[in-house]
Amino acid sequence: MPITRGTNFYLVDPNLAFVCASVMLYHALAGALLAGGERLWRERRSARKLLAASLYLRRWLRPPPPPASAFTAREGAWLPALVDWTAVPAEALAEPAGGG
Repeated sequence: MPITRGTNFYLVDPNLAFVCASVMLYHALAGALLAGGERLWRERRSARKLLAASLYLRRWLRPPPPPASAFTAREGAWLPALVDWTAVPAEALAEPAGGG
């Protein structure tokens, strides 16, 4: 089957249907993190879910070109707080001088 601009790629390769579904689920997860993050911030002043959504965005939706790491050292320093499920202050969301 020739591939043209209007081709349904999942017809060419059935695995692509799985990939498309995965991408949609990733985006739904990011949206859920943002919505939950806003509520968590209002109720407990914890930026944990907003940080998780920010890191997700940076890793999957706007990854830096190789060989750069998906996370800066500053962002990586907050990962233990995410893993330990502890409160994260708003400073974790601030971009460092220079934007990255």
